[in-house]
Amino acid sequence: MRRIAGPVAAAGYLLIMLTFDAPGVQADNSWLDCEAIANWNRPGMEVPAAPQFGFADPRFVERARPAETVEDGPLLDTGWYLFAPYQAGWGIKVIQGTGSFDGMGRPWGYQAFVFVDGTLAGTLAPDAMMARTDGALDRIVVGDHQSLFATFRRYAASDPLCCPSGISEVQYRIERTEDGAVLVPVSVRTRVASGLE
Repeated sequence: MRRIAGPVAAAGYLLIMLTFDAPGVQADNSWLDCEAIANWNRPGMEVPAAPQFGFADPRFVERARPAETVEDGPLLDTGWYLFAPYQAGWGIKVIQGTGSFDGMGRPWGYQAFVFVDGTLAGTLAPDAMMARTDGALDRIVVGDHQSLFATFRRYAASDPLCCPSGISEVQYRIERTEDGAVLVPVSVRTRVASGLE
């Protein structure tokens, strides 16, 4: 578990957050614009370490979801804070973790992990995401025993942070191989957003 420092670290945290809030500082979301998506997941992959930001506001850490499932343990062990309810069905669990929180308590440096029969099958994006930036994960749906769907917010340069003008919908397939299950991004479709909150 990470240490939560005092006022000096808080000042450093504020400086880091202002830096990350600068335009252009975000994950590479070009994968959402590709017709053929190269898979970043592989069978038997390890849970990646959470991104480090140096400080996490104790108010938001206290609201983090406590461990409830066997799959939560490896995420906590590698520095992730759990947030949002996990989704489960057909031997699949989708669990969201974040490296920290922004000044409003939104996830900052977050990822969605897909476990199949207790083993990590992959992540929904190749890199950790930032709330209210282009490519931020918005919704997840477990379709059945072998399919998932997710939507990602797409911001144009002129969009206000509240209201992205586009959305990318990604379909995934779960392949069960001899080396273990792996999550495979199958297709992506980007369209104008309507009613996105």
